[in-house]
This record gives sequence, C-alpha cells and structure tokens, in this order.
Amino acid sequence: MPTLRLATRELAFIAVFASMWIAAQTVLGPLVGRFSLGPISMHGTVNHVVGWFAMVVTASLLERFGMVSIMSITAALGTRAVRASPLEGALVGLGYVVAGLLFDALYFIPGPNRFQGNERKIYVILIAAVTGVAALIPYLVFRFYALGPIAFTILLPSYLFSAGKDLFFSSVGAYLAIVTLPRLSQTSRLARSS
Repeated sequence: MPTLRLATRELAFIAVFASMWIAAQTVLGPLVGRFSLGPISMHGTVNHVVGWFAMVVTASLLERFGMVSIMSITAALGTRAVRASPLEGALVGLGYVVAGLLFDALYFIPGPNRFQGNERKIYVILIAAVTGVAALIPYLVFRFYALGPIAFTILLPSYLFSAGKDLFFSSVGAYLAIVTLPRLSQTSRLARSS
C-alpha cells in the first residue's frame, strides 16, 4: 500500500512534468507553430514532443497506472484554458486527456509488460504513435459533425496529414524520453536514497 510520502512525491512529480508541458506549450508553442517546413506546419509539435516525453517519463519512473492520466488532464487544463476559440481549445484538450488515458491503459496492460530491452522501447514508441493520433479523435468527431460527411471527406487529406505529423512528433517525444530515462532513473534512485 502506498505511503503518504510516496503519494506526495507522485503529486510533486506530476506537478513538475505537467508544468513543464504547460510552460513549453505556452511559451514555445506559439513561436515554433509559426514555422513550416514546406507544406508541414509546425503547429502542435511542441505539445506532442514535450507531452509524450512527459508521458513516457511519468509512466516509467512512477510505475503506477493513472499517473499519466492525471498529468495529461492537468496539462490539458493548463494549455487549453486560454484559447481564442474556447470550443476548439476544449476539444484539443479533451484529445490530450483521451491520449493520456489510452497511454496509461496500453503502457500498463499485463501482456506487453514482459517485453524487455529493445522490444520494450519499440512497444513504448508504438504506444506514443497510437496515442498521438488518438489525441485527434475528439476534434475530428466534432469536425465531422459540424461539416457533414461531404465536406469532411474533402478535408480528409489534411486531417490524415495532421495525424501523420502527430504520430511522428509523439514518437519523437517518446524516443527522447527513452534516451533520457537511464540518466533520470539514476537521479531518481539517488533522490530516494537520500
């Protein structure tokens, strides 16, 4: 049974990583989002790289179901609270909540937890890819409802392109977390022993 001290550390950890996600999105998001590489807009890339980095690190170091969900809900509230379009902000925020819940479920599902080494790393990157695309679902459902099937079908290539971009940058965030985790794990162990 977790102790109060462990719960306090979990809460502090979640607060730090959710704050990092919120700060990166509010400060860097608008700057990076202005750029594009040919037809690829960089809008949303900070959210996916930093957010999925935070998800992987949170799941790996706290090793407890629900922590990623709490962190993604906190970050969604922080990054979506002030938006020009409150409805769009709420839908995108809901997407990050859905992604966090799905990430938790896939990360802690019993079968794949037996994966070790490179298999585990590949599995975590696949989780990031799937959840990165899943973050679009609430927004796309609304767009389908608002536009109707014909207009939605016409715009489908742009939505598919956006899904591919989200898949890529979420995977990049997960990869960066995997590369960083050995050092973070060592620091975490040192902090627990002191």
